[in-house]
Amino acid sequence: MVDVAPCNKSGSPLVPVLGLSFFAVASGFLMSLIPLSLKANGLPSTQAPWLASIFYLGLLIGAFTIQRIVAVNGHRTAFIAFLL
Repeated sequence: MVDVAPCNKSGSPLVPVLGLSFFAVASGFLMSLIPLSLKANGLPSTQAPWLASIFYLGLLIGAFTIQRIVAVNGHRTAFIAFLL
């Protein structure tokens, strides 16, 4: 079978850096929306730091538990489950 997918064998850090850049932009966008959405949901603005902390706590917990979930269920099933 012929491998037609282009692959980067040079060890360039371009893909991880681009991925982290997209994550940083999305995270910054989300953190700027938290104070704006608090007033619309009737919550006091003093809860903004707590909500941001809970977001990153969930990210940390997910980073430590996702490997086990994917290993048991497979990539496709875990992806579909997390979308739901």
